[in-house]
Amino acid sequence: MVSYFDCGEELRQKGDGLASAITAMLAENAVGIYLHGSLAMGCCNPQQSDIDLLTVTRGAIAPARRREIIARLLAISASGFPVEISFVEAAVLAAAEYPLRYELHYSEAWRQWYTEHLSDAEWEIWHSRRLTDPDLAAHIRVIKSRGVRLSGKDISMVFPDVSDAEYTKAIQGDLADAAQGIADRPVYYILNLCRFYGFLLTGAVLSKREAGLLVRECLGKDAAAAVDKALRGYAGAGPVPRFAAGELECVRAELETGIKEYLSG
Repeated sequence: MVSYFDCGEELRQKGDGLASAITAMLAENAVGIYLHGSLAMGCCNPQQSDIDLLTVTRGAIAPARRREIIARLLAISASGFPVEISFVEAAVLAAAEYPLRYELHYSEAWRQWYTEHLSDAEWEIWHSRRLTDPDLAAHIRVIKSRGVRLSGKDISMVFPDVSDAEYTKAIQGDLADAAQGIADRPVYYILNLCRFYGFLLTGAVLSKREAGLLVRECLGKDAAAAVDKALRGYAGAGPVPRFAAGELECVRAELETGIKEYLSG
């Protein structure tokens, strides 16, 4: 498990090159580009982790520039180390009205949509798509605590503080989604639930790995064994872990009960 500073030349060059390319495309509209997620928190698995970025702009991004940025991201993200990135105006950050509105977002989950609409007139109305994302509050809390500035202004000059209440709301979505999603993405949901529980226990912004190691000590034997298996899968140690339905229900139920008891207490 590695951080941005020891992740290897190829991955770091991609992150730095992407930041440089976006800064050049935004020109005077760029405030800064900031790394969050596993790569910032020192638990990146170069075989499977994303490059998670948040870009801050001075104002809105023109439709033609949006198209240029998305075309570049489609090309860059396709070749190893997938990219997830959001673009947010500085004024939106300053207003701190949650959930925050974003200018533009890209991840591999959006690849098909963008690929289809780059070839028709849909891109011309991208400027009217003003969507909100509750996850942005969590990303900002991570950036303020453990983020890495790749370009632009210092983190302390750009981002507001995110309260414990807003951070809790931002990460609480995984609690609601876990019952349906854990069978398809067990490692993701087990460790995200650990991260939520770990925050409630400590008040600290933890990586998935740190949270798993901490929270497993609070669980029963079977649930702790499932967390250990998820940690091995997250680290890429050995084959992809397989979970029985009973294992997943055990660990999900125990983590959910602990989280809800803490929230209600």
